[in-house]
Amino acid sequence: MKHFRVKIYFKIILIEVLLAFIMNFLVPVLANYPPHSEEAAFQAQILELSHVGQYVLLTSLGIGFQLIACQFIFKNCFKYVKKFPDVSDEEVIKVRNETYRVNRRLLLTTMFILIAMLLVLISMVSMNFWLITKFALIYFSLFFSGWIMQSTLIKADLKDIIKSTYEVYPAVTLPKRQEKFYTSLLKDTLPLFLVILIVMSLLGYSLVQNQIGENNYYYYKQEMEDLNLGRYPKSQILRELNTITLKNNNDYYFIITDDEKIFSKENGSVTDFFTTYAKNFLEENDGKVYEYFGIEEQAYCQEIVLENGQKALVGFKYSTSNIRIMMDFAIASLLAFIIYFIIMLVWAKNIGKNISEVAANLSHISKSANLDFSTLLPVYSNDEIGLLSKSYNEIQEKTKRDIEEINDNKDRLMEKERLATLGQMIGGVAHNMKTPIMSIAGATDGLEDLITEYRQSIVDPEVSVEDHLEISNEMDTWVKKIKSYNSYMSDIITTVKGQAVNMNEQDDNQVFTIKEMLTRIQILMRHELKVNHVNFVVNNKLPDTTKIIGNINSLIQVINNLISNSIQSYPVIKENSLDVSKEVDISKRPIYLNIENKSDNIVISVEDKGSGIPEEVQRKLFKEMTTTKGHNGSGLGLFMSYSTIKGHFKGNLSFESKEGEGTIFYITLPQK
Repeated sequence: MKHFRVKIYFKIILIEVLLAFIMNFLVPVLANYPPHSEEAAFQAQILELSHVGQYVLLTSLGIGFQLIACQFIFKNCFKYVKKFPDVSDEEVIKVRNETYRVNRRLLLTTMFILIAMLLVLISMVSMNFWLITKFALIYFSLFFSGWIMQSTLIKADLKDIIKSTYEVYPAVTLPKRQEKFYTSLLKDTLPLFLVILIVMSLLGYSLVQNQIGENNYYYYKQEMEDLNLGRYPKSQILRELNTITLKNNNDYYFIITDDEKIFSKENGSVTDFFTTYAKNFLEENDGKVYEYFGIEEQAYCQEIVLENGQKALVGFKYSTSNIRIMMDFAIASLLAFIIYFIIMLVWAKNIGKNISEVAANLSHISKSANLDFSTLLPVYSNDEIGLLSKSYNEIQEKTKRDIEEINDNKDRLMEKERLATLGQMIGGVAHNMKTPIMSIAGATDGLEDLITEYRQSIVDPEVSVEDHLEISNEMDTWVKKIKSYNSYMSDIITTVKGQAVNMNEQDDNQVFTIKEMLTRIQILMRHELKVNHVNFVVNNKLPDTTKIIGNINSLIQVINNLISNSIQSYPVIKENSLDVSKEVDISKRPIYLNIENKSDNIVISVEDKGSGIPEEVQRKLFKEMTTTKGHNGSGLGLFMSYSTIKGHFKGNLSFESKEGEGTIFYITLPQK
């Protein structure tokens, strides 16, 4: 991937050069060029630019345009490779979408170059309709072969690019418009078949032309050799030529001298190529002469000396084309293409159907909450598709076992987490209950002293009524204190009892107020907040009587878990002195519990100014059990909290965090 741009350019240039090389050898065969016509000395006599020069020119233009087009085709890929791995998720998605469109864009570029090349060729060389058609088919097959080679060679580099994107952005993305498998398969196979069909048809037609030419050539050669022309006046030569029966109605004889051209047919003609070719290769070809590159006209001729000593070319010109055979080739090719297309379409659809069945079942597994593992895919064939179905069935069975194991482990982990939370909570509650118990004990001692004093005063005549009232008032004061302490402990016990209940057995249709929720949170978290020297601030922007529907114990457990996480985001304070609270500035260790209304939703947020969450952990949060506490945490708390808010309250749990600056968790509850 490091040298992606260089690799792409190298492969483009390599394929263009290879095409030029193939054209140099294949075009003369498919276009049925005359023998010796590719010799440089001969082409220098009739062409301003030889065929090799034309191929070099066309190849240079093709390479130049391809390289320019690549700047647009691979625009996002080039940027991605340059910036990797510091790329955004949006850039990754753009690169993936671009790689999916590369083949189509290369095809459009190839079609544009093909049309441009044909226009350049037509402007450089004089050609009739049939020759233009023949060259169009030849160039089409060659350029499509180039496109197929480009797609094949570049595919490995594109796979490397796509693979690297998942290191940056693991989420799977696909273009909005999905292609069918059979469509992709047809796109990949039909061009190659079409190229092979065109090449084979042109080659077959070329062989037929040669055979027709050979038949005509030997016919007129035999006829003219019997005449033994030479040292005759033109009039006698014309009479002799008229005695020969034409093999085809369109054939005609000719007499060509340096100053005159005589044809037995009104539209008879020869090109400079014809006369130049005859001068160079008449003896080598034993009298066979060709009209032009790829033109389907030949002639048998002899060089004779006329009565006046002037040299002349005398012979018969004939066409090697055959419209019926040409149409037969076209119809046969069309039928072959249609049959191939139908067979490939049916075959590809069957394969696509089997793959779609596997994909649909896998998608069902990924999306369904309650899976049916009883459905097995039948194995229709003994190949890769059959192996895919077999592998799916094995994966389904393994998934079934894994889910059963996960459910067993999840229940154990959830119970372990609940018990750990309960143990931590009970430790704090025990500390909170220590003060009221000690106070009740002190009040009891005070009451005992007052009771003893009151008993002694009953028989004491010096004790007045006012003294009795004073003693009773003091006793009443101690009793009220005991009642308040009992009430406080009762609230603690009720709260602890509620949180100790298994969440699976709780009612999700309870109605409770924000005040009830805040009271329980403060009771349960008071000790943990105090010993960690945290400044806990509640900002409630809603009335205390605002009602929430759901299970209060579940919500409190989630909020307490978030508060505990916020506490742990601050550095641990060691109890090294007698009065740590005097040495710690709790204003620098705040935790805010905010409650407000946003878009008809109750939003409860827990905010701290602690260490924040690392980015690699943020990407995994809520998706899997992950923790920043190392061996001291399981990551189950947040995972359970997310599931609780989603499942029990139909709400959402989200967060914002920046390393070194703090974290905010948002609980969004829809108002019902």
